Amino acid sequence: VIAETIQGRPVAVLLFVSPQEYTRILAAQKRNTAASNLFFLLSKTNVNVVKSFIGTATSTTAMPGAIFVPYYATADRLNLAADKTDEMGRLLLSYTFDSLLVAARTESLTQKAVMNEVYEGGITSADGVFSFDKNTGRRTYMQLGLIANSYGTSQPLLKYILLPTSATPIWDGSTNIIQTLVPASPLRAVTVCMASPPECSDVANLARLLSYTQQMNLEGSASTSIVPIPINTGADGVSGLASFIDVAKQCAILTGPGRFAINNVFTPIINNYGITQIDYTTANPALSDLVAFPYFNRAIPSDTFNLKVLAATMDYFAWERVILLTTADTYGTAMAAAATDAMDERAILVEQLYTVDSMTAASLTPFFTKLRDTYIGRIVIPLLPVSDEQAALFIDTWASMNDKTTIFLFSNIFCQYLHSRPAQRLRVPSSICALPTFNQTSVDLTKAAYDASLPAVRTTLYNAGFENVDQCDLDSWGPYSVFALDAAKMLRQIVVNASTTGVVINTANMMPMIRGVTFKGVSSPFIITKQGDRASAEYNVDIQMYGTNANVTVFGYWDSQATPNFRYLLSNKNSITWLDGTTKYPAATIRSLTFIAQTTLTASPGTIVLSVLGFLGTFLVFGFCYRHYRTQRMLELDFDQMVQDLDRAQKKKREEAELSV
Repeated sequence: VIAETIQGRPVAVLLFVSPQEYTRILAAQKRNTAASNLFFLLSKTNVNVVKSFIGTATSTTAMPGAIFVPYYATADRLNLAADKTDEMGRLLLSYTFDSLLVAARTESLTQKAVMNEVYEGGITSADGVFSFDKNTGRRTYMQLGLIANSYGTSQPLLKYILLPTSATPIWDGSTNIIQTLVPASPLRAVTVCMASPPECSDVANLARLLSYTQQMNLEGSASTSIVPIPINTGADGVSGLASFIDVAKQCAILTGPGRFAINNVFTPIINNYGITQIDYTTANPALSDLVAFPYFNRAIPSDTFNLKVLAATMDYFAWERVILLTTADTYGTAMAAAATDAMDERAILVEQLYTVDSMTAASLTPFFTKLRDTYIGRIVIPLLPVSDEQAALFIDTWASMNDKTTIFLFSNIFCQYLHSRPAQRLRVPSSICALPTFNQTSVDLTKAAYDASLPAVRTTLYNAGFENVDQCDLDSWGPYSVFALDAAKMLRQIVVNASTTGVVINTANMMPMIRGVTFKGVSSPFIITKQGDRASAEYNVDIQMYGTNANVTVFGYWDSQATPNFRYLLSNKNSITWLDGTTKYPAATIRSLTFIAQTTLTASPGTIVLSVLGFLGTFLVFGFCYRHYRTQRMLELDFDQMVQDLDRAQKKKREEAELSV
C-alpha cells in the first residue's frame, strides 16, 4: 500500500484504518525510505496511538502524523489517574458524562425545552458550554482538533468549531504550527483513464504507457501527478463500457482505446463528459472528423499517410493496378476513400473494391476465389479492422486457396499484428509493410526503466482485469511501441505545461495545449493538427523475402516532407527475392491477353460481334502504351540506381580523402 501510495508523491495521506492496521502501515513506511516524509492523518478510531506521534515544530524529530478528534477531557479533569484509562476511554467517558448532564435535567424540561437549552458545566468543550440545534438535534458549538502527543485537545495543531447550522464553521489555524510540520503541498493530480482491449499487442503498449507515467510520477518532473486507471475494454468495447462509465466522470484524459470499433462504442460517453482523448494505435482517417470526434487526438500517424506510402511503393515498382479489400461499414468506407485518393495521386487503377460483411472464412473465401479465377491484378491491399484472431484467420483462409501469386501490401493494423509474429509473416512471402521510423537511442533509454518497473506494471494490469497479462510477451519492442511512448510524452508535456502556467487541467484548457503544439516524441518531433492528427510522418518500407527462414528486409524509406517522398535503399534493384523465387520485379498481373480479353468482353450476343474488333484494337493500343510505359519506367529505375551508385562512389572517395588527411 505504501509503495503504491507514494507513486502519487503526496505530502499527507488520510487513513481510515484500525489501530492494528496503522501499526503495520507505519512499519512499512519505515522500511521504505522514499516514504519517510509522509504525514499521516488518522480518524478518532486511532486516538490510542496518539502517543506515537512525537515531535514538535522546533524538534529535529519528524512527527509521523496527527489525529482528527472531537474535543475530550484530560485525565485530571475527569479525576482519573493517567494510568487507569487510555485516550479512547477518556473520549468516551467525556461524552458519557455530558449525556448524563443532559439526562439529569430532562425531568423538569419538555422535549422542546431540552432542544433549546444551553448547557453549562460540560467537559466536551473548552468552556464547558454546549447546546443542540433545534431543527436537526445535532450538537452545536462542537470543537474538533488535530492532535498529537505534544498537542492535545486544549492546544491542537488545527481547530474546527461547529456552530449552529445557520452559521459558517470556524477553522482556527492561528498557531501556524501545522504549517511548520507539514509544508504546503503544490501537488495536484490528473486522472488518466487508460483504455485497451485485452489483445497481447495492445496490453504490451498499455504496459509501456503505464510504466512511463509511473516513472514520471517518481521523478517528480511536474508538480502534478498522474493517477492512471487502466480499463479493459473487451474485444468489442461493449463488455468494457460499464467499467468506463463508472469512472468517466473522473477522467481528465483518456488514452486509447486502440481500436476503431471500440472507439465508436466509447465516443458517446467521451463526448458527453468532454474527455480529452489521446490514442496511439487507431489510425483510421474517419476519426479526423471534428464533428463526430471533437476530442480525439492521436500520437500515431493517420492511415492517410500509410496509404500514401503503399501507393508510392506501387508506383516505384510500376504496378499500375490494385485490388482493395475492406469491410462494409464506417471503417471500410473511410479507408477505401483514403486508399482511392492515394492511388489516384499516382495514377494507379483501383481494379476492384471488394467489401465483406464480416471477418469470417465464409466471407473471405468468395473474395479469394475471385482473386484466383476472375480478377486481372494480383496486388491486394487489405483494409480490414482485424483483431489478432481475425488476422490469423485471414492468413489461414488465403493459404487454404494455395495461392502462390498474390502480393499483399498490408495496412497499418495488419502490420502491427505481423510485426510481432514473424512466423505468420513468413507464410506471406513478398508481403509489404510500411513501418514508422523511430529513434532507437530514445527507446533504449526508456526500455531500461521499463524493464525495472515491469513486475509492478504486470500486477497493476492484472488487478485492472487484464487477467491474460501473464501470457503476454511484454518484453519485445517494435515500431508501433513508440507511439505508446509518444502518447506518454504528450501527457508529460501537457502536465508540465499546466503545472508551470497554473491552469486547471480540463478539456477546455488542454485542447490548446495539444493542437498546434510541437511534441518531442520518441519516434520524432511532431505537431498535432487542428484535426488531432500528426502533421507529418516517416516510414521504413519492408518486404518478407521468399524462402525458408527468410528475413524481412527494409528496402524503402518514405518521408511526407521530402521530395521525392520515396527512396529505394538497397544496393541494387535485384536485391529482393520475390515469391516466385526470382529477383526480377514482378508485374501487376500474370494474366494472358486471352484471359484479359475473355474477362473484360461482354457476353451479350447482340453486342459481342460489334464490340470485339473495337475492343481488340483498343487493347492492342493499350498493350503498346503499357509496354512503352514499363520500358520507360525500367529505364528510370536503372537511371535512379546509377545516380545512387554514383553518389555512393563519390561519398566513398570523400571519406577516403578525409581518412588520408
